Amino acid sequence: MASKGGLFGTNGIRGVVNQDLTPQFITDVSLSIGTWAKENSRILVGMDTRVSGPFIKGILHGVLISMGHRVMDAGILPTPALQLLTHMYADMGIMITASHNPPEYNGIKVISGDGTEIDESSENEIEQIFMNKNFKRSSWKSIGNVINTEGLNDVYVGRILSLVRSDEIRNKRIHILLDCSNGASYGTSPRILRELGLAFDTVNCQPDGTFPSHPPEPKEENLSGLSRLVRGNYDLGVAHDGDADRVVFLDGQGKFIPGDKVLAIFTLEKVKRKIGTIVVPVSVSSAIEEIAKKYGSKVVYTRVGAPIVARKMIETGAIFGGEDNGGYIFPEMQYCRDGAMALAKMLEILSIENTTIEEKIKELPEYHNMKGTIRVEKNKIGNVMEKILDYARGKRIVDIDGIKIIEGESWVLIRPSGTEPLLRIYSEARDRSTAEKIFNEYRELIESILREI
Repeated sequence: MASKGGLFGTNGIRGVVNQDLTPQFITDVSLSIGTWAKENSRILVGMDTRVSGPFIKGILHGVLISMGHRVMDAGILPTPALQLLTHMYADMGIMITASHNPPEYNGIKVISGDGTEIDESSENEIEQIFMNKNFKRSSWKSIGNVINTEGLNDVYVGRILSLVRSDEIRNKRIHILLDCSNGASYGTSPRILRELGLAFDTVNCQPDGTFPSHPPEPKEENLSGLSRLVRGNYDLGVAHDGDADRVVFLDGQGKFIPGDKVLAIFTLEKVKRKIGTIVVPVSVSSAIEEIAKKYGSKVVYTRVGAPIVARKMIETGAIFGGEDNGGYIFPEMQYCRDGAMALAKMLEILSIENTTIEEKIKELPEYHNMKGTIRVEKNKIGNVMEKILDYARGKRIVDIDGIKIIEGESWVLIRPSGTEPLLRIYSEARDRSTAEKIFNEYRELIESILREI
């Protein structure tokens, strides 16, 4: 999702601190949110470990209190923890985070009372208030207050533990190395492993908003150090992003497990036990649909974006959903991606079946995919997409998000980035050479179009 004027990106408001996110900008955003919120709202405010968090929180608190709202200070916690606790205790929530972005970034994410990220229409309403500077004011008699809270992470951890078969996981011989990326999971994920009685060690589980160990995005290229440590010494490597709404896994040889494989493992375990709907973006592997159909379930596709997936899950009563970037949504917990819940669920699967993640991957249909980007000026993206459509005319095309061209069991997807001047290219086939061939065909097509326009 993104607001019409661009104030909100696909996951809230983000920018470089003191360049984009200046004190005046944060003040105006806070006034806009406070004006949009219903009067005298209970607003739960949390943050990740970024060094700019207290600065932004101070402005948010002051502005919201001046407008008569009751601010509940949640301190440092994962984004999914704030979302769960908002649903339980508040009228709305605000998370100060830039998730996986570099340390100079921060952001503001607004959460609805049901724990989901606000929808596009709400973003547009806040943006309109921001543009018009039509802010509400309260009298000195109506000033709000800050409510200090304690034990919120305890509630979040307890909820996760109650939703997995803890007794069957406890004391299983799974040796884990956990990397919290110096982010918000430092106080929650180690505790979950401890409560489950598992053997584990940690790296980068000290809060540090400069992210000194590696960038906070849990991509394969950022986790080479974790991979070396895991290889031959542990059964499973685990890493979160900065705000812990995502999780990635490494096998016992330190090999990074692609997100589509993890998504397929969770899908398989869900549909084995219950027929239902799986919701995923159009960019994910065809393995998901093959698995779902095998067990009598169906797949509903959406545009890329976790909030979009979550809302479609609510609409369809889905039993599971997620993306292939480490973001998995378990509706029994809540309708948002949740890294710690996904970690606990993976441990449940491996424990109950007394298996390894390597063995689980062998159960999945085999597909190979490629991903890449091409930088394209924003004013040229529309023209490029039209020419791609002309090139593919006569083939099977899905236009849920960008252009997906399907030929037999192979496909390619080209879609504009929601945050950068880029076109993203995805390809998939049963064998690697075909996936590479399709990827290169459309990459070269885009490059030739750019030379012409």
